[in-house]
Amino acid sequence: MTRDKIAAKTLAKENALLLEQVNDLQQILSKYSELKTHLQESESTFKILADSIPACIHILQGNRFVFINATFTALTGYTLKECADIDFWQLVHPEYQEIIKERAWARQRGEEVVPIPELIIRTKYGRDIWVDHTASNTTWNGQPAVIAVLYDLTRRKENEETIVHQYNMLQETYAELEEIHAELQSSQNNLLMLNAQLRDSQERLDFALWATDDGLWDYNIKTGHLYVNDRGLKMLGYDLDEIKPHIKNWETRVHPSDLPTVQAALKSYFEGSATYFEAEYRLLNKSRQWVWAMSRGKVVKWDHEGNPLRFVGTTRNIAAKKEAELKLKASESRYRHLFEKSPLGLLKIALNGEIQDANEYWVEIMGAPSRQAIIGLNVFREAEKRPEMADLVRTFLDHYESSHSFTVEAEHTSKWGKKLYMQYKIDLIFDYDKNYSHILVAGEEISARKKAEARIRYLSFNDSLTGLCNRAFFDEELQRLEKPWQLPLSIIMGDVNGLKLANDTFGHLAGDRLLVEVAGILKKCCRPDDIIARWGGDEFVVLLPQTPETIASSICEQIRIACQESNPVPIQPSLALGVATKTTPQQDIYKVIAEAENVMYRNKLLENKSIRNSIISSLEISLHEKTFETKEHAERIKEMGIKFGRALNLPDHEIDRLSLLAKLHDIGKIGVPDEILNKPGALSAAEWDSIKKHPEIGYRIVHSSHELMAIAEEVLSHHERWDGSGYPRGLKGEEIPLLARILAIIDAYDVMTHVRYYKNASSHAQAIKEIKKCSGSQFDPRLAELFLHIFENSPGDNRLR
Repeated sequence: MTRDKIAAKTLAKENALLLEQVNDLQQILSKYSELKTHLQESESTFKILADSIPACIHILQGNRFVFINATFTALTGYTLKECADIDFWQLVHPEYQEIIKERAWARQRGEEVVPIPELIIRTKYGRDIWVDHTASNTTWNGQPAVIAVLYDLTRRKENEETIVHQYNMLQETYAELEEIHAELQSSQNNLLMLNAQLRDSQERLDFALWATDDGLWDYNIKTGHLYVNDRGLKMLGYDLDEIKPHIKNWETRVHPSDLPTVQAALKSYFEGSATYFEAEYRLLNKSRQWVWAMSRGKVVKWDHEGNPLRFVGTTRNIAAKKEAELKLKASESRYRHLFEKSPLGLLKIALNGEIQDANEYWVEIMGAPSRQAIIGLNVFREAEKRPEMADLVRTFLDHYESSHSFTVEAEHTSKWGKKLYMQYKIDLIFDYDKNYSHILVAGEEISARKKAEARIRYLSFNDSLTGLCNRAFFDEELQRLEKPWQLPLSIIMGDVNGLKLANDTFGHLAGDRLLVEVAGILKKCCRPDDIIARWGGDEFVVLLPQTPETIASSICEQIRIACQESNPVPIQPSLALGVATKTTPQQDIYKVIAEAENVMYRNKLLENKSIRNSIISSLEISLHEKTFETKEHAERIKEMGIKFGRALNLPDHEIDRLSLLAKLHDIGKIGVPDEILNKPGALSAAEWDSIKKHPEIGYRIVHSSHELMAIAEEVLSHHERWDGSGYPRGLKGEEIPLLARILAIIDAYDVMTHVRYYKNASSHAQAIKEIKKCSGSQFDPRLAELFLHIFENSPGDNRLR
């Protein structure tokens, strides 16, 4: 009995223990059921929120998809069912597959992985899309998994491409666009990785919100209660306890100008026109500044009548994006301004040849009545009507495949009849997909530049004074013509006689006229194929291809005859000439030139005296033609000088010098302008100054001739006065050469006793009286006394004979 009691007691204890265990199991099952329900609700909420987030969220186990949100489907075109049949690698662009595989397997092995922030995925429809990529380890249904977030970077990449294209068009302007591009890149915050395992849907939701940097809001439409999480409040600078959680409080923070936009977006969503709510607007932050935000959301709970009860979504700070958009608009505005005000004509042409736009300067240089007259024209059709346009289009097509940018110059007439010389720079512009978008033509009217270039080219190879070839061009032609088939190759060297005399006597302009006259003679006497060049200051050279020396010498004779037949300018043109000929290829052409120079200088030496005398004679004739210094006047004072010299017992050679001085003392007047020499009235001070220069001009003329140099000092001094008041040097008394003092008296007597255009003739007595009066002031008193002794009692010309 006692044993049975013990057994019963033991059994009762075991039953009580069993009941206690059953109760514990029931509690566990109840708690498990609650957790399962909570888990299902959390997963449902996660899926709804994940679908409202503007980012592609997907979860992988191995390389297989186990979850994707609606944004993922919208971006890639794949549904979850379709994703179940493909590997993740099929979405990744081949360029990134290997590196993504390597990092994915490493991440699933628990290794530390360096993320790839940007990569290219390929959609269901074959389109390649740039995305911002962030991934982290997690668990799904109790199994290891990877959760990843992708952002579509298409818009950003388009902005980048737009900036690059604009930079290529106008580099100096696109520095600002590069800054915008950098800001657009920085506006997308890299999604941070999470290393924590998501154990339930709340953890997964927190991670998704953290990764997107969005604020979460939960709006109870019935009560007006609006929950905003900490991230959403921080966006405006608030803490949780600083702002009332009610919709009215938030409505007052929406910018008045943006409120209609938000209301329109809500209406569109609630009426079913949009699949989700989305609006961009400004919110007032704690610092009383407006912050740009973008909200997206969906209704997650409806009542039995279909009225919305709970509205859940996210809000993102898009200030950086808006700032970038504003800068882009400003840049586009600046680009348009530069397009319109460019100093070059700009034309935008579609690939079909239709003109899409033209700036103001293009309209002006083309002579078009308006911009509208240009826009809409088709350059290919215009080319069918106008040959010069066809040439331009053909040039463009020739460069189309080989170069995206080229420059061409063309001379043509515009559609509106304006003659143009244009430089066109043509660029092919690409769109985002790297396809040809349009053609940009920059045009500059370069007629003035071409004329300047032609002038520069002319001056580079031509002598600016004579118009002949210069030394540089001659050297080039010499190289071109020094070929065996051009033999015999003759050279004529010529040196202008009397150039220094012309320059010293009449000024360098007169010397220039002499050179031009000689150049004209050379062109007239030489043949069309002969190369005539100005070799140096007063030297010329002629290159005669296929010309023997006999013909070259004949041409030299023609040049000499032409010089003799030409008019003095102001002296008679003449040239010392030399000829040499290259007859074999072995001869050095420069030695041939040196030989021609030696012959020229030898001839110049032999001809020097006769040439100088010829020049002096021509000057003397020219003097008699332009002044009243007649040959008779020279003869009269010559005879008076001879008689005066003999009375002074001058030796014969001095009397000869006096005779020559009487003939040439006023030769310097050849350099005085005719209008001054022959002026009937009184001369001005400036005109007298010009007259007073003739002794110096005469000195330079006679000094240039060895035969006449003996009277140079007397020519220079024949207007000096005994009292020192004469010119040009103001010599006094016996400082004045004797022959110049004699000439001063007899020249004054002859001038007084003969008619001049500015006065009547004086009588012999009046002239004698004047000489007496000027004795000691103008004239040497001893010589004046002797002159009076010789001529005073014999008036008229009888005493001169």
